[in-house]
Amino acid sequence: RFALRMLAKRPGFTILAVICLSLGIGASAAIFSVVNGVLLKPLPFPDAGRLIAYGTTKNGGPLNSISAPDFVDLRAGTTKAELGLYGDDEFSLRNGDAAVQLRGARVSSNLFHVLGVQPLLGSAPSREDELPNRGYEVVISYGAWQRLFNRDPKIINRQVRLDATDYSVIGVMPRGFTFPIRSVEVDAWVPLTLAGDSSFAEQRGAHSWTGVARLAAGATTAQATLEMKSVAAKLEALYPSTNHNRSVASRDLQDSIVKGARRSL
Repeated sequence: RFALRMLAKRPGFTILAVICLSLGIGASAAIFSVVNGVLLKPLPFPDAGRLIAYGTTKNGGPLNSISAPDFVDLRAGTTKAELGLYGDDEFSLRNGDAAVQLRGARVSSNLFHVLGVQPLLGSAPSREDELPNRGYEVVISYGAWQRLFNRDPKIINRQVRLDATDYSVIGVMPRGFTFPIRSVEVDAWVPLTLAGDSSFAEQRGAHSWTGVARLAAGATTAQATLEMKSVAAKLEALYPSTNHNRSVASRDLQDSIVKGARRSL
């Protein structure tokens, strides 16, 4: 009662104190929400602790991107983890008389299996979809399905025009799924051509793709990395012009995603 009488006698001080406390509590709660969502909360994938990011390193430097031919060889020679590959892209969707820009990605056929998420409708790409002349296929997000196609239940096998090329929709991902994790949701995923193309071997020096992998049951990050390093050493001997002093490194996927924000948060 005494405290309440004192506060009532000094309304200016009381209002200022309440405002300061409110701002402090609100700011603390907001910062904690961001830290919890970015740094503490697991990634939105099943058993996300087994997901790692991997890539090449030059002379022991930082983790870098990887070329498509190197990925194919690493995937074939690695048993301690299932390796996937992806890269950001954008597509122009012809929707009636207008063109709509879609945020997308080009991915290895097994990317969704690596992440542990299957389409809500239809199916994910298969290994055969990595071959040339297989036709063009696309998996779309739930948001794109809802926004652009009015949740058409017959969307599977429907032809859509992306960048002046006809694609067949083979799957719709569950609500809320997005990958790569960016500030803008990804709308479409297109399978990469990873074999049989006459120009594919020439891409070994084009390190422009990002690797993500899921550790096998009972395997550790160190074991998977050691196995990939062994393959990388063989590739260095076979292709010295593109792979000289180039090895492989990996790190926890969540740590790789938030590394730029961790210190500031």
